[in-house]
Amino acid sequence: MKIDILSETTLKLTLTEADMEDSRLCYETLSRQDGDCRRALERLIESSGSPKSAAFAAELLEEESKLLVEAFPSAEGGCFVYLSSLNRNRSKRKTLKSKRSNNVSRLLDKEAEASPIIFETASGEMLGRLCRCLSLEKEKGACFESKLFSDNDLYRLALTPLNTCTERLTRILKEFGEAYCSELTAAYTQEYFCELVDKRAVEVCREIF
Repeated sequence: MKIDILSETTLKLTLTEADMEDSRLCYETLSRQDGDCRRALERLIESSGSPKSAAFAAELLEEESKLLVEAFPSAEGGCFVYLSSLNRNRSKRKTLKSKRSNNVSRLLDKEAEASPIIFETASGEMLGRLCRCLSLEKEKGACFESKLFSDNDLYRLALTPLNTCTERLTRILKEFGEAYCSELTAAYTQEYFCELVDKRAVEVCREIF
């Protein structure tokens, strides 16, 4: 099993088929939002070989935490589990063990980055129009990185704000179609969509669409 910290409130568990067999788990158990799911996750995390990641995961599983659990089966027979705390003030509350908190904070300082805004469309023409509009926003001072993904039916443009332009970008994206500001959507896009342009996707798309 592998634990990846995606943000201050979200982590990803990657389970192999062997992990699930050893723990006597099934995909359906991990998909349910109940006590059995929480206990199954606790057993998995206790067996993790990464103390820092396991400590962070254990914090999310504390009894007072409200959790969102999303499980997706993998082609190899295992599954991906995304675990998010719904407590907005989680980062402000005091932890029971200050040493564990400090370890997690140092790890997050190194790994955390801005969450991308995801725009989805099936139209290349619409994507081109959006990217020309976004290019004008760059000229006005908006600073962001962009990547383009596809699953053959849909395009997903991922924008990562580098300054205080998140609300501006989100508003523009929603004028053209579906836009998502979810860490889980960004992680799902990275996992299941094919990356077409890894840098400067806005500049590329405004020319070819």
